[in-house]
Order: sequence, then C-alpha cells, then structure tokens
Amino acid sequence: MTAFEAPLQSLERLAAALKTGEYVLATGSSEIHVYLQRGRFAWATDSRHPYEFLRHLQLHRQIDDQSMRHVIEVCRSERRPLGETLIEWKLATLEEVRASLLHQVLVAVRNAARATAGGSLFLERPQFRDYDERLTFGLQDILDALGPPSSPSPVPVLPLPSTGPAKPAQLVAPRIMASAPGVANVCVFRDGECTEDQPAAKGAPRPSAALAQLVLSEGCDFAAIRTDTGSVVGAHLGESAAFAFASIPTTQHYGQTLAALRCAGWTPPEHHRSKDRPSPPSWSMGDPARAPGLAEMIDWDREMLAVVVADARGNVLHATGRATIEQSEVAGWLTRLLLPFAALGAHLGGEGDRHFGLGDGQCWAFGAHFGNEGHSAWLLIHRRTQQGLGWAGLNAQLRLLGVTTRGGA
Repeated sequence: MTAFEAPLQSLERLAAALKTGEYVLATGSSEIHVYLQRGRFAWATDSRHPYEFLRHLQLHRQIDDQSMRHVIEVCRSERRPLGETLIEWKLATLEEVRASLLHQVLVAVRNAARATAGGSLFLERPQFRDYDERLTFGLQDILDALGPPSSPSPVPVLPLPSTGPAKPAQLVAPRIMASAPGVANVCVFRDGECTEDQPAAKGAPRPSAALAQLVLSEGCDFAAIRTDTGSVVGAHLGESAAFAFASIPTTQHYGQTLAALRCAGWTPPEHHRSKDRPSPPSWSMGDPARAPGLAEMIDWDREMLAVVVADARGNVLHATGRATIEQSEVAGWLTRLLLPFAALGAHLGGEGDRHFGLGDGQCWAFGAHFGNEGHSAWLLIHRRTQQGLGWAGLNAQLRLLGVTTRGGA
C-alpha cells in the first residue's frame, strides 16, 4: 500500500515540474480535478461545489439568463473555453472572469488540501488545448491566495455497528436515513419483497423488487446511477441477504450515503494500491480511430484493467486492456452492464447525463452514454481501488472522446 501524499504537496511537485495534465483526487465525500497547463493552474472543480465559477461571476456581473444559457450551449457544442468566450462576446471583462476562475480554483484546491486520505492520480495530457495564459495562475498566486496552512477540520466518522451486519429482523431504512439526512427515500428488499419503504420527501422514485434483483445479481454488491439532479444507490447488505436502495436528490450527499450503507451492513473490499509495476496493455480490439486517445488512457494508472467504447447494441467499437482481464470477458461485461444501466435510468426518469457504476468481487465498472447514436464508454478498474477514482477516470475518458463534462472555464 503506497503512502498518501498530501494533495497540496502533489500539486506543488507537479507545478514545479511544469506538468500539463489533470490531477484527480477522490475521497469518501468528493471528487476534485485540477488541470495544470505547463505548471500553471488553468481550472479546477470540486464535485461538492460544481458551479462556483458561474455563481461567483453572476454575483459580480449580472448576465441575463438567456445570454448565459446560449454561451454555455455554444461552448459545449463547439468545445470552446467558457471564460474566453464570455470575454470575446463582451459579457464579462478579463478581470471579472479571472477573479471568478481564481475563486473556483481556490475552492477546489482548498478542499483538496484538507484531505487526509483518499486516492489520487495524475493524467498527463501534453496534447490538451491551450488556455489563454492570462486566465491561468502560477503556483505562488495560488499559495498566496490560500494563505497560511491551517489544521484540517476533524471529519465526523459514522460509528460502525458493534454487532456486525444488519440482521433481517432489524429495521435498516431508519438507520440509513438517520446516518445520511440528505437521502430522500430508502427501500429494503428481502426474498423478492419490499420489506421497508421509508420516505422523507414526496415524489421520490421507488425502485421495485424486480429492479433490485436485476441490478444486484450475479455477485454484484453495489450499483449507482448519478446525474446532476438526482442519484440512486443500491447495495447488498452482507449476511442479511437484503438489498437497500437509497434515492438522493443531489450529488452532495453521495459520500455520506455510502458511509450510511456501510453502517447498515454493506462491506466493500478494503482499498489499497498495488505495489506491482503496472503491466503494459496486452490486447486491443476494434478500430482505434473510433476512440482516439483511448489506448494511452490505460497507462494512466496501474489499477485500470480495460477501457471500452461500444455501440447502442453493446458491440465493441474499440477496447484495450491488460492481461489481468481476458479479451473475451469484455462482451460479457457489456451484456451485464447495459441492462441494469437502462433499468436504473428508466427508474430515475428525467433527462441529462447519467453515469453508471457497478461493483462485484473483482472489478469496478463505470460507464456513460455519449453522442447522438447511443454509444457508451466504459472503464473497468480493480476493485481494491477507491470508487471515486473510477468516477473521475470515466469523466476523463469522456473528455478524451470529445464529451463536455462539468468543469473548466
């Protein structure tokens, strides 16, 4: 198990080496991305505070909603940097954009600096687009704005049950609701029937027993679908033979919900990082031109097993992987993933981007649809890795495929 390097120390080291790429930190409660351009801070995001740039800009520059929506849509469709476009269209000045961008970067870096545990990686991207250097910040600019270091605030730890996993006779839903106040609803299933249904908010979607059986079957102990407007998380509660599904109205309560499920009996594998030298990709299939940059992605971290792009029917367009996962297993994984992904998506309803995650004894699998043809991108990583790195890796994979994700200005 490799030692945890303080995030600020990692960023200082990367900036001093004039690196270009994306630093990713995943903790139990957040996912943080910091993009460096030749050692300068170009943008950063924190999953708990995803809209800080726009929020800060609107506080200091009253841009009408229609103009803001239009510029965001143009930037997404044409892959243009938001900050530079706002200046070009004279919706904001250079100084206003720079101040709001610095605010967003500081929110993410400050929260990263408080982390005392988690998983991190650096995705080197020398070919990534250049940002206007006037909208980037040197390391000393960031350190000066952060001010002197302070002791991290103690993070509350939810107590683990002293009697082991929840037994069938125990009520699980109230315990989850009490441990994670942000959860809107919890349903618990035993022997094919819903035995607990605790609502805390009207209108929260309720999963069915059939959905629970479909998603958490064949050795899977965890599943989640995440959107900007709501998420559903399901877990197998160990020896109790129960499935619990929690509905969450916002992404901010995701980490809190995972901790509550652990208290209720979900026992995921312990996190640890392999000390082994990463093996090179050992196989590739399909047409690399259908997924540019994907072949290099598997070299980003030793725990990545395979990266895949599939069409709407689940046929592999391109995939590359390590020897630790057989090429023949990929089609089976896709079959296993697409059906519960579609079922959870239909259950959640609504529109917008949806990211799906599934965990079994060996792997984490993360995926999302993209484009107008129903294609999907998938990432398989070793189960001993923190799932936050999987979500972060999926976002990075989508950006390589030209999909705009929430992030830099």
